[in-house]
Amino acid sequence: MAIIDSTLRFFSGVLGNKESSTQESFQHNLLEHPQYTRPKVFDGIDVPEMLLSGHHLNIAKFQKEEALRITKKHRPDLLKKKEEE
Repeated sequence: MAIIDSTLRFFSGVLGNKESSTQESFQHNLLEHPQYTRPKVFDGIDVPEMLLSGHHLNIAKFQKEEALRITKKHRPDLLKKKEEE
């Protein structure tokens, strides 16, 4: 299934969004930022206000900061690879 999934991603229209394949978590030596859903509060966890603001530049900055925080906590070795780029 993993091979089928990775192969199908090369076909136009499979992902639905052309940018989806360029935003894979492993491509920049960072773990992925947290994902949130609706409603605004789910299972006792609030969606950060920044993500509800609609300000795309601030949202991207927030997501990058979260990716850095998570990578530093769980995989600091990846940050060393990032510095070598």
